[in-house]
Amino acid sequence: MDRVTTRLVDLLDLDIRKQRLDSTHVFSNMATFGRMHMMAVSIKRFLTQLKRHERDAYDALPAELRQRYAPSSAQLLAKESKDPGSRAKTRQQVAEDLHDLINRFGDHPGMRERTSYQALVKIFGQQCELVGGRVKVRAKTGANCMQNPSDPEATYHGKKGPGYQVQISETCSPDNDVQLITTVLPQTAAEPDSYALLPMLQDLQKKDCLPEEITVDTAYGSDENVQAAAAMDVEVISPVAGVKETAWVKDAAAPLNTDDFAIDERNGKVEKWRPARQAMRRRRRITMPTRKQPPSTCRPRPARIARSAVHVRSMNRNQEYSPLSTRTKNADWMRVGTSSKHECSRSVTHRAPASSPPTAV
Repeated sequence: MDRVTTRLVDLLDLDIRKQRLDSTHVFSNMATFGRMHMMAVSIKRFLTQLKRHERDAYDALPAELRQRYAPSSAQLLAKESKDPGSRAKTRQQVAEDLHDLINRFGDHPGMRERTSYQALVKIFGQQCELVGGRVKVRAKTGANCMQNPSDPEATYHGKKGPGYQVQISETCSPDNDVQLITTVLPQTAAEPDSYALLPMLQDLQKKDCLPEEITVDTAYGSDENVQAAAAMDVEVISPVAGVKETAWVKDAAAPLNTDDFAIDERNGKVEKWRPARQAMRRRRRITMPTRKQPPSTCRPRPARIARSAVHVRSMNRNQEYSPLSTRTKNADWMRVGTSSKHECSRSVTHRAPASSPPTAV
């Protein structure tokens, strides 16, 4: 692949001095389990292997434990109560079963080398802990943990879900007719982007595709990464990480950002500097534009009500509703009874205020 990339750069006469780097998420094509269900599925998989290859050891297990994980993976713990207290009790029981199987077969020469047993050990280390000799389910596990025993390398991303991610670097020079991916780096979904810049640059250097400048997101643009890239004669172009707004209020000497300057959007030049507190006040004064309505449209006038047509709307076969005015925003509704069951609309006489004579419609 490296030789193919280098050859394509030469054939297409590409400018590799400008490149950009970003990551993309790759979803794991496996079922997504909750913590308790994943522990139960891992036990189910191990017991299936144990029953197939070591039947005597399987029969020696307590009957209650074997019956608990006898259903299929989709039906495991399906009959358990949905009450939070009962679920916590069941989760604790599954964690203790997990720990018991690890201790029972830790010295078994035929089972400890199997991937199903190694998955038990890995899941217990991520989901549980021993406190005073007792098994305790961790309150939080973090993102770097197994999501499915069938895909043990897949981890979790807080915003994108379970799976993997791939770091991708490509050319971005406007002089190129086409752009080319120069290198990729597969990772687990829990890997932060800030750790990917240096390995990517080192790989590009091996391929003789090292750029002069690379455009990245904020996560890649830490001081350590900028200095490491500068040592390789690469300029890192990335947004500057901002600070919390509370810092501008509490500390007048907080680091500067673009909010401290008045910038002409037409040419991007800085016109003047304004203090941080003033910038905060200026942002707070921004409101949505409003339109003033003439007073005549704010409240209905008696003469306009008298002249307006009364539209009769039938809500059902037995009653009707008519607006006093369809031209005013806040129109009142008048209930008008009908004399016939099948009558949907009829002429109605509306009694106007005393200042004007009644109008028949």
